Amino acid sequence: MITACENVSGSSETQLRNATATSNSPIELTHVLLVEDDPTDLLLTTTLLRETTSGSFQVQAAGSLAEAIQTAGGGDVDVVLLDLGLPDSFGIETFEQFHNAVPHLPVIVLSGQADETLALKAVQGGAQDYLVKGQTNAAMLVRSIRYAVQRKRIELALEQERALFQTLMENIPDSIYFKDRQSRFLRISHAQARLFGLKSPEEALGKTDFDMFTEEHARPAFEDEQEVMRTGKPLVGKVERETLTDGRLRWALTTKMPFRDKEGRIIGTFGISKDITEIKLMEEVLASERNLLRAVIDSLPDHIYVKDTNSRFILCNNAVARFFGLGSHDEIVGKSDFDFFPEGLARQFLAEEQELLRGETPAVNREVSFADHQGQTHWVITTKVPMRDRRNRITGLVGINRDISERKWAEEQLHQLNADLARNQKELFTAYADLKRTNEELKATQWQLIQAEKLESIGRLAAGVAHEVKNPLATILMGVEYLGDTLHDAGEDVAMTLGQMQESIKRADAIVRGLLDVASAGRLELTETNINGVIEQSLLLVRHELRQKNIQIIRHLADNLPAIRADRRKMEQVFINLFLNAIQVMPQKGELRLRTEAMMDKEGRPVVVAVVEDNGPGIPPEVLPRIFDPFFSTKPTDMGAGLGLTVVRNILDLHGGSIEINNRPEGGARATITFRQ
Repeated sequence: MITACENVSGSSETQLRNATATSNSPIELTHVLLVEDDPTDLLLTTTLLRETTSGSFQVQAAGSLAEAIQTAGGGDVDVVLLDLGLPDSFGIETFEQFHNAVPHLPVIVLSGQADETLALKAVQGGAQDYLVKGQTNAAMLVRSIRYAVQRKRIELALEQERALFQTLMENIPDSIYFKDRQSRFLRISHAQARLFGLKSPEEALGKTDFDMFTEEHARPAFEDEQEVMRTGKPLVGKVERETLTDGRLRWALTTKMPFRDKEGRIIGTFGISKDITEIKLMEEVLASERNLLRAVIDSLPDHIYVKDTNSRFILCNNAVARFFGLGSHDEIVGKSDFDFFPEGLARQFLAEEQELLRGETPAVNREVSFADHQGQTHWVITTKVPMRDRRNRITGLVGINRDISERKWAEEQLHQLNADLARNQKELFTAYADLKRTNEELKATQWQLIQAEKLESIGRLAAGVAHEVKNPLATILMGVEYLGDTLHDAGEDVAMTLGQMQESIKRADAIVRGLLDVASAGRLELTETNINGVIEQSLLLVRHELRQKNIQIIRHLADNLPAIRADRRKMEQVFINLFLNAIQVMPQKGELRLRTEAMMDKEGRPVVVAVVEDNGPGIPPEVLPRIFDPFFSTKPTDMGAGLGLTVVRNILDLHGGSIEINNRPEGGARATITFRQ
């Protein structure tokens, strides 16, 4: 198998016969399938295309007829250069087999034989050209390729046009015909052949309307066609009553046009007739129904009317005419509400009706008050719905008004009583809502006072513990460490006991330090602080714990984050506590996600937000309400005293910030810290 694929480019020719492109048009890439089994000829032909300055070509080669047919069938081929001598085929049969397999592609035979008979057979069989190897230069080859592609496109377009026209003539239900200057049929559609009772359209050739219709229709039809040819003006949409020679009667909507040759000379007429017999019959039925409808609506006491899309009356009953003080409903047609109502009320009606005509919700059983022509106020229940045609397009509206003025006064009195009752009820509900809100505020204040009292108690306790407990603990720890260093040979039980004592002393010391943190939280040293820097410093301080569990840090820290007023050391304590809590619950190789951003809160105030997320087990829902309580912890006793989050929230409260802790939907916990700028 021989394959070659390359682009060969150049500028377009100045002019190409029968083509619409000009030399200023962009160069179009032509995909060429070169069917050639001789490597030398393949190289020479490819070189010719490469050397041309008149086109852009992409060449793909095939070394056998079977390969060529398969490649061409796969698409993306514009033209085929076909050698007739191939390993699996030879002579004119090569072209015939390829052309039968892929008839839509233009083929140029590129042969080594200067055989005029063979060339004639190929061209007559559908080849676009016959070129002889060795006698063809680059310009000839490019010109032949371009003409071949263009001619094939034109042929395919013409075939498609013929197929479309034939499909139209065979399937359209309307009658189509072409006539010469003597009004003799040249061609008719299948529908018209069926109308005439012919077996095929060809039977009408040479006949006239006088052979198919009675004189009553044939004569005026002939005169109309002669007038169209004389003036060159079409006859459009004429309603005709046609009687065929067998007595059948039909109504038709006919259009006749002058039939011109390619020089524009009128050589006959052509036309189309649509059978509207059913429409004419329906018009008669419609007229009868219209009379019946008029009798019904004129007998009703309700106001019934129809308006067009400009809100002008096109129909109404006698009740509307009487209401407006007119003698006949015909006097209202063409007028609008502006002719009968005050301008303000008329504009209101117009706006409502235009909304309805735009497809808005219909007005159904809507109460409206207005004054009649004598100034008397009326109340009506009005219904207005859009009027649609057969295509569901809105063409106007239909309205019905029912006068309810007599009962309206009684209803107004009842409404007044109900309004008084509703006003009293509303005042009661408002008082109840105020009382409920006050009670909730008192509960919130009470809870805050309890929390503050707890923290204050812890602070006082911490101050005493610092002096009374911390120093003795230090002395005991030194003694235990001394005993551990001196009693090397005292036995395993002694060493284990001393180790347990040392761990217990350290836990007690940690509790004391937590109490001291709570006690000292009220003293702040505020400076302009960048939260990103605080986070990075806090990570350094817990790097040992991070390495022990091989925790991965994922940072999304905002650039140019605004500084806040904060005590940097206490802020570090906040993040260290959050980091340690996350590290303790995460598995090996866990992920600690950190994110900061500047944004606006729900009240539109600028804030700085820091988010700490882990992929640990999360916090049980029943525990979440208590996580900030002092000494509350779900961790083992040797992993914390339950004061970490208490200290965190105390510090953030002093800074005017807030913290929210919840579980992530994908697992783990999320702590969101918000600082006001």
